[in-house]
Amino acid sequence: MGQTRRFTVGDVSNPHARRAAGGSRMPARAYFFCYLPARVVVWMPDDDVTPSKRAPEARRDILVHRWLDLTRRVLPDMAAAQAWPIRLDHCFMRVCLDAAVGRPWHEVIGRPAIHHASDLELARAIAVAESILQAPDILPVLNTESLRFRGKTGRQAVLF
Repeated sequence: MGQTRRFTVGDVSNPHARRAAGGSRMPARAYFFCYLPARVVVWMPDDDVTPSKRAPEARRDILVHRWLDLTRRVLPDMAAAQAWPIRLDHCFMRVCLDAAVGRPWHEVIGRPAIHHASDLELARAIAVAESILQAPDILPVLNTESLRFRGKTGRQAVLF
């Protein structure tokens, strides 16, 4: 379980990704990578980070709103309803951000993350949170991996 896979397609500005996708026919949609344990496969396109006519501040507001909604309301409500051992908003934020950057998030992003994360980092974390919504059974794996990044193993890392 210690191995991780890096899923990446790139975006339309990456010439290698365009070539791998068959030249210029690659859709104008941003795809990004996420570090996850080898057993978990998550494909994460996100339309909110594609270029649009919206101002950058408006796109950022959409990402922040979705991030806070998922981690402060949706996931904790699911955790309470299904009796998950992690149920606090900061725990979900830690798991999602760690999976999005592939190591403890605070090594890459300044604190507080909501103010210092780039739009792409935030979109990656949102994609992880949405994948937890779709397949809650990946949460224990992601949590264990997040705790392993911090040197916390054994009983602290056990879920379900």
